[in-house]
Amino acid sequence: MEYIFEYYRYTEAKKIALAATQLTDNALTWWDREVAEVGRVYRIETWNEMRAKLRARYIPSYYQRDLLKRFCKLSQGTRTVEEYFEEFESLKNKLRSRETEEVMMAQFLEGLQDRIARKVERQTYVNFNDLLHYAIQAEQHIRRKNASSARNKTPWAPSGSKGAEKNKSVEVASRFKKNQSDQSKPGPSEPGALHQGLSEQACHDP
Repeated sequence: MEYIFEYYRYTEAKKIALAATQLTDNALTWWDREVAEVGRVYRIETWNEMRAKLRARYIPSYYQRDLLKRFCKLSQGTRTVEEYFEEFESLKNKLRSRETEEVMMAQFLEGLQDRIARKVERQTYVNFNDLLHYAIQAEQHIRRKNASSARNKTPWAPSGSKGAEKNKSVEVASRFKKNQSDQSKPGPSEPGALHQGLSEQACHDP
């Protein structure tokens, strides 16, 4: 709703009225009662006052504490810089942090991956946009470098493996040649066959 208020430049009274139209069921009933009761003492005149009332009524105190813990421990991890930045911004907006930009930049830098953070620290940046730009550039540079290293790597093989394979091939070839040679040699005649041949020859001789 903040964008609507800013775009149309609503007065505080219009902001409150528009926000009230978005309430439903129990929230609307509670708001009507709150306005009636508070109106006897003072009138809620600003959107910030109304928002504070709504947050106090519907957002538990532990919710803010949990958000703050998540925000303080937030780090990039295995995500891209842009994904990390999106969650960083989301939590920061929910907390409505009033810290200076310098503090926010220091926290964001602290949560970056070490290799990216080291590259960014060498640069000169004056605002969050600069910091984010350098972080994305550093990430892209690291990715290109890793991809180039992967392409240049050759598959590793033990130094003796090729020689062993060659010796094995020679051994198989030698066995094959030996088998062929054995098969080509005429085998010895059986004694029975030789005796039969001689007997037949003797019978036919005059």
